[in-house]
Amino acid sequence: MALPELLFPVLKNSDSTHRSDSLQRRYQLHQQPTKEVGAKRPNTSMQKTTLLFKILGLLTVGALSLALTACGGGGGAGGSGIGGNSGGTSLGGGGTNGGQADEDTASTIVTSVPASSYATGSEEAEAFEYLNAERSTCGFGKVAQNAKLDVSATGHANYLISNNRGGHYQDPSEPGYTGNSPGDRATSAGYAYSVIGDDNVDIFGRASIAGLGADSIQQLLSAPYHAASMLSGVREVGIKLLSSDTAGTTATFGPRAIAEYAIGVASDVKPQLPAKSDVLTYPCDGSTATAYQLVGESPNPIPGRDLGANPIGQPLYVMVREGHTVAITSAVLVKASDNSPVTLRPTMTAANDPQQHLEGNNIAILMPDAALLPNTSYSYTVSGTNDGVPFTRSATFKTKTGPI
Repeated sequence: MALPELLFPVLKNSDSTHRSDSLQRRYQLHQQPTKEVGAKRPNTSMQKTTLLFKILGLLTVGALSLALTACGGGGGAGGSGIGGNSGGTSLGGGGTNGGQADEDTASTIVTSVPASSYATGSEEAEAFEYLNAERSTCGFGKVAQNAKLDVSATGHANYLISNNRGGHYQDPSEPGYTGNSPGDRATSAGYAYSVIGDDNVDIFGRASIAGLGADSIQQLLSAPYHAASMLSGVREVGIKLLSSDTAGTTATFGPRAIAEYAIGVASDVKPQLPAKSDVLTYPCDGSTATAYQLVGESPNPIPGRDLGANPIGQPLYVMVREGHTVAITSAVLVKASDNSPVTLRPTMTAANDPQQHLEGNNIAILMPDAALLPNTSYSYTVSGTNDGVPFTRSATFKTKTGPI
């Protein structure tokens, strides 16, 4: 089984101190301990047949940034899950301050990045290629490897496993400390940023990272709030996957595997943005191994519903340029083989988000009301308006084989 949790604190350039304090308190309410680093992770040496799957994410906006995103936290029995919100000006194609998103209406989506230096066949290489394949195929733009973000991600992964910790923050009194927050760790690694993010997939009961590279990306894209971060306008990424066997902590704390992602936008550039007329969707034509169910997310996009016992299917995301408003007028999802309909829940936007985490009007989320089938193709047609201009998007995608 999986036990998910997610944190997405946001720092705005206008009130970073206040927001940091308030969101830290919010996180403590979700997590219970007085500090995130104050709670030791459970010893899972006796849980070798049970996987506790945690997905955590944080995106912080630095002093020069104009984009922001989400917050969520907590955890519960159930499956892979995520949570989040788009703060301030919203997510999607990246963010800019005020009206800057439309100063230039052309696309700034990145279509080519240098080959990574991750070892061929490594899980880091698999994760990098899979993330870029999904982002690029669906028009969200590629992200480049950044060696300084690799340092940040590696340091945090080592810290978490060595100290049996979880989350995004570190305690300076503990071994392996590399910086309290994602921003601190990025700065320590020499990365000057306007946006910095931290996404962490944490699996207890599993001492191997084999297959976790691509799988962790699939999970991060499988939940309404979190996919907005992974599909946002960030430009660079650092990746580290680490197992307790490699770290030498399995005997002490039990088997565990971590996939750590540091994502960001450097201080001298702006986030990626789609063109003014673009409407991006995920999954899209060419998405061939999405998750087929979401069995846990925090905050829960459907309050009161136990997603572990009653999961939803891989959501559909519709995003337009930062500063625009997307409105869905109709949506149909069917199993491609026989056109049997899939029931969709009402479209979730900032206006009706029950957790009030979606603040940007450029994102709409369509959730299948039940799990999809594995290894199955589905087709959808979504119609709506992008700042009042009508659009229709249709695509066919396929879910992955095997367990989430």
